[in-house]
Amino acid sequence: MKKILMSLAVAITMMFAAGGPAKADGAIFGVLTCNQTGPGVTYVLFSSMPVTCTYGGVGPAQTYSGTSGILLGADLEYAQKRAMTYWVLGGASASPSLIGNYVGVEGSATLLAGPAAQLGLAGVGNGIELVPMGLGVQEVGLGATLGLAYLHLTNAGPMPAAAAMAQTFVVYFNFNKSDLTADGQKVIDNAVAYYKKTGALKVAVAGYTDTSGTAAYNMGLSHRRADTVRAALIKGGVPAAKISTAWYGKTNLAVPTPDGVKEPRNRRATIAIQ
Repeated sequence: MKKILMSLAVAITMMFAAGGPAKADGAIFGVLTCNQTGPGVTYVLFSSMPVTCTYGGVGPAQTYSGTSGILLGADLEYAQKRAMTYWVLGGASASPSLIGNYVGVEGSATLLAGPAAQLGLAGVGNGIELVPMGLGVQEVGLGATLGLAYLHLTNAGPMPAAAAMAQTFVVYFNFNKSDLTADGQKVIDNAVAYYKKTGALKVAVAGYTDTSGTAAYNMGLSHRRADTVRAALIKGGVPAAKISTAWYGKTNLAVPTPDGVKEPRNRRATIAIQ
């Protein structure tokens, strides 16, 4: 709170001295979008809510965590969901760091859903401004705000790749067998090396069979194949807690065939690492 109040004093001085928000050279960096992640607290003249923000523009995408709210004014609203989007301006040509404090003016009016606007959010000490305005919407809420607004950002690191695709490895088995072949062990070794290189969070193993034999027998065989691969991954150094297993018998065929067909490409277990 003390840090924010100091930032407010500096920013107000900057705004009045320059007749408006202090600017660098007006270079456009990109867009910052902030979403409310919790209810926060409201004390009428002061409010604070947790936010996470994503930046896209010059340099790599970034994520930030922080707080947003009314620093001094009237906050009479209850907002369950809220999102704000800001244009990011500043004076550098390199990738900006948006860590810091921003202050400006906010006004909103909400009846279940409604608009919100923040004007002249000037950064303190980092040469960045969130101007000319921030526009947003409160999806579920009630009430109104008017006063000096603030946004405090801390770094949360690079933005993770959206919906990262899993890397899949396929281990093939001999007919009616669930033990590893030499080629199968090589696939396991490659999967373990990939896991250790990437520090993946999830490893999913699934066992399958071809369509020869009964459904009940093949379900058990696919289970044994999945267990064989899981045990080999653990032996190679993948933590057991990271591995989930499933088995599907002669369903979910890699190569569709009629029932009773011995198809080598269907006698497999997959390892999906994500």
